[in-house]
Parts: sequence; structure tokens; C-alpha cells
Amino acid sequence: MAKGDSTIILANPGWHKKQTVTVADLAVSFEVSKPGLLSGKLPWKTAQTLAAKMGRTSLMGAWVRWYSPQIGIWGGIVKRAPSDVGEGLVEISADTFHVLFKGVLTRRTYLTSTGSPGALAINVITDSATDRQIWIDSIAADDTGPAMSIEWRGDD
Repeated sequence: MAKGDSTIILANPGWHKKQTVTVADLAVSFEVSKPGLLSGKLPWKTAQTLAAKMGRTSLMGAWVRWYSPQIGIWGGIVKRAPSDVGEGLVEISADTFHVLFKGVLTRRTYLTSTGSPGALAINVITDSATDRQIWIDSIAADDTGPAMSIEWRGDD
């Protein structure tokens, strides 16, 4: 988990109308089997101004990007309305993009597949986008490495 003050990017889905803002008390987690979390505080007026510049009434649903030279890029979506933490500050809370895939159907039933982990993941993400728009238009994954076999069973 990373902590401290940092700059994040907020945008509408698809990275439209990007806005950069510094947040205080930034806390970020990366998870493997569940969504990672991001939390940060900013002035209430700043949150309202950012939302207006993005053509929104609230930051809820906005995409978030944070970059660390040590641990890389964290990306996600604000899933809860900013909450008042006092002294004119609000906390924004986001989950990693993993949550976009909850309840998404793929267009076919998968049999056991073999390939590199990255190639298998790209196939499933691409097929998931046929159920409903998930706004991800560029996917990069390492498709080298040892082959593995997997049977998709419709779980997260």
C-alpha cells in the first residue's frame, strides 16, 4: 500500500475530459483476487469544480489514474459518492477496473484453453466487451512466458 500526497487523474469513462488534481492522504492498494482500492482527500469545492469541468454532477463513476515510479500505474473507477470528512474536505474512494467485469457475460462458453496468461486474459477481456460496453479500447498484456491451461467458469 502506498500512502501520502499525490497527483491523480480523473476522467470520464474512456479517458475523456481528463482533469489532474493533487489529493491528500492518498492510500492505494493493489490486490490479486479482489479489487484494489484508492482513497484520497480533496477540498469539497475542488471536487465540485472538477465534476463540473467533466460535465458531471458528481465524481462518482469517474475513472481514476495514479502513477508511481516504484510500483507502476493504478487505474480504477470511483464507485461511491465522495464523502464529507470535515473541515471542507471530501474523500474520494475508487476500486480497480476489476469491478467493470462483475456480472459481464462472454459471448461463448469456453472450453479448456491453453496459452500464455496474458493472451488468455486479453481474449476474455475482449469477449466481455461484447456483452455491454466496458470502455476499454486498448489492452496490453505480456503474452510471452510459459503456457498454462484454464477453464473459464463464469466467476470473477
